[in-house]
Amino acid sequence: KEKSFSEFVGIPESDKLQVNSVKFFVDGTVQNETAYVYHQYKQTHHYHGRKNFSQEELTEYATKLHSRGIRCHFHVMGDHAVEMAALAMEKAHQVKLPDPLRHIFAHIRLARKEDIEKLEGMEVSANFTAYSCSKDTTGKFIDGRVELIQYPIKEFVKRNINVCYGSDWPVTDV
Repeated sequence: KEKSFSEFVGIPESDKLQVNSVKFFVDGTVQNETAYVYHQYKQTHHYHGRKNFSQEELTEYATKLHSRGIRCHFHVMGDHAVEMAALAMEKAHQVKLPDPLRHIFAHIRLARKEDIEKLEGMEVSANFTAYSCSKDTTGKFIDGRVELIQYPIKEFVKRNINVCYGSDWPVTDV
């Protein structure tokens, strides 16, 4: 018999604690060169950041959570991390739920058009950090024409994907 989510994570059932969302740090940040990107970082030749999950792990976890009605919250700054989360959601959404979940792609800094297209028609929110959009320094860290794929808010809106803004305050300004 498969364990319940609370058994799986070792949290006892309680009327005071409800697990309805799990955050995955798929990658890191651009500033410390851990955002998982297709272009290489300028200071570390042939380095593309760090992914914290294999594609198989992320897909398996996301599918299990989705099928149990638990929202996935993906920290994805780099375009390669966005692709990983989009592929995981494609598989997870094969499980049809009576009440749709709105999964979250948070802190998107870089995203390719083809990965945004994968999310079209899914219940997801693209969450951008407004402060980063206004003070962007991505080009200082990553080689290539990243300005063509950074903060692609218009691409999400064109595909009727929910767009919202958030902050990691107090880490960044609100």
